[in-house]
Amino acid sequence: HLQQASLKVTAGSIVQAGQTIAAVGSSGESAEPSLKFQVCDTPDIGICRPIPPNLTGYRLPLRIGPPRSIQTGDIVETVN
Repeated sequence: HLQQASLKVTAGSIVQAGQTIAAVGSSGESAEPSLKFQVCDTPDIGICRPIPPNLTGYRLPLRIGPPRSIQTGDIVETVN
């Protein structure tokens, strides 16, 4: 769910911390913008192994309990 024509990288690009990749938007039935992504060790999605992303500058506003990493379905807010 990206804003149309907002993509700033191409397949196989190497990105740096803080680099803009694209602008998040919403489409279809989604009530809020959403982002789904996977980081891999090779561009071939048929054989790649996932690499856990090291994200900073966020909080999980609905999290209950001790700190944890982002999980599927989480609502994430940026922290400045």
